[in-house]
Amino acid sequence: MGQLCSGMALSGLLTASLAGILTLVPEAVFLAFVIYLAAFHSYLACANVTTWECLSWSKISYLRDWPRNLGSPFNIGLAKNLRLYFCYSLNPDDYFVWKMPKRRPDVNIV
Repeated sequence: MGQLCSGMALSGLLTASLAGILTLVPEAVFLAFVIYLAAFHSYLACANVTTWECLSWSKISYLRDWPRNLGSPFNIGLAKNLRLYFCYSLNPDDYFVWKMPKRRPDVNIV
């Protein structure tokens, strides 16, 4: 009787372990997606770029002539980008008006 109980316990343990392992695979995939999305959107917030601008740079009229290697023309620095992203005020007196730069920073006009 003792061997039968230990065999049943071992079988139950293996079944529980297999179920646990099979559950971990989708959880790991889901966690990888969440971590990727968090990292990607953190980059977008730091660079002051929308998802649309990041994925369709060449299709956007106001970015077509702006080199992608210069980053967003609306980038105002890491600290100010994050402040605008996280602490944006809906008060009309605090609205921030975005302006396209008059010239590219990589072109020297003498």
